[in-house]
Amino acid sequence: MLFRFLILVVAFALMPIIPGVKLKGLGTAVGAAVVFVLINFFFGWLFKTMLVIGTLGLAFLALNFLTNLVVLFFTDKAIDDFEIKSFGSLFLATLWLTVANVIGTHFFRW
Repeated sequence: MLFRFLILVVAFALMPIIPGVKLKGLGTAVGAAVVFVLINFFFGWLFKTMLVIGTLGLAFLALNFLTNLVVLFFTDKAIDDFEIKSFGSLFLATLWLTVANVIGTHFFRW
């Protein structure tokens, strides 16, 4: 669990390589990762349920990506030192986090 969180922190720390994403520093990366995990923990189930019902189950194929997109949007709004300027940047950053999450979940299960 801790290793998966560290992968998420690294993913946030490297996120400024995506055009339109600004991060003040490593502390902001840790803070953004914490906020992301908390929002996902408390509201991720709600976003997933709404997506499945709202799309009549078609969103199931991209459920984690869409949930991460919504959670990352709210993480951006919750932290002043973390900024995503456009939908394109949000899309790329979500893709980046989703890949990091897949790596952390499926390749490092210890």
